[in-house]
Amino acid sequence: MAIRFSNSSPELWNPDLAPTDPSHRTWTAYHYMSLWIGMVMCIPCYMLAAGLIDQGFSAWQAVGMVLAGNAIVLVPMLLNGHAGAKFAIPFAVLVRTSFGVKGAKLPAFMRAVVACGWFGIQCWVGGSAIYAVGNIVTGGALVGSRMGWIGIDAGQLGSFILFWALHLYFIARGPESVRWIESISARSHGKPTRQSPLASSHSAYTAPTPVLRSSPATLKMMARRHASRVSRSIVATDVLRWVAG
Repeated sequence: MAIRFSNSSPELWNPDLAPTDPSHRTWTAYHYMSLWIGMVMCIPCYMLAAGLIDQGFSAWQAVGMVLAGNAIVLVPMLLNGHAGAKFAIPFAVLVRTSFGVKGAKLPAFMRAVVACGWFGIQCWVGGSAIYAVGNIVTGGALVGSRMGWIGIDAGQLGSFILFWALHLYFIARGPESVRWIESISARSHGKPTRQSPLASSHSAYTAPTPVLRSSPATLKMMARRHASRVSRSIVATDVLRWVAG
């Protein structure tokens, strides 16, 4: 249990700001690694690489730029997270060393705004995955006329709301649920395990033999020809493997 000083202000101390006690420090190096894999091996990164190929970059250039971007972000993320991992303090407390107690609210708020934006992007991508799979299963039954100024049909809106609602489960369960799902997600990119049926179905997928044997030039030509369909195909395939698991 965290220690609370008597007569302390809620701005200085509350259960959300208190260091995590040892009994709740359940994340190991493996879980941190799984989290990082889950953050970089994701559909938006696939979409980014496909978009770069569509703009004329080679497959190696596209993958290299995505890798370089993640490597650049890795350094400040490690530095920013070191104090939390070592001393179990949250970002809102750590940033007080630079901005003070009052000023720390500004970077915390800015971080929340960025998180909201990225959460919206991820929900849109996840909703698009549900929409694509739903149309595959139902033969395009979700496709409809666009809804005025929104610019999307009712099926897309419903898929977005459904994917957004799925997050409520993990929000209610807290960080431990994130540790669990990220561990499963990371395993799905490696060898399968008994504990994770998802890993078996996910890792069982292999690219068609002609694609594996194609030259870089051929891959580039194929990617540019089908660039408009790449993102949707990847999304549908990933979610289908997820549902099958």
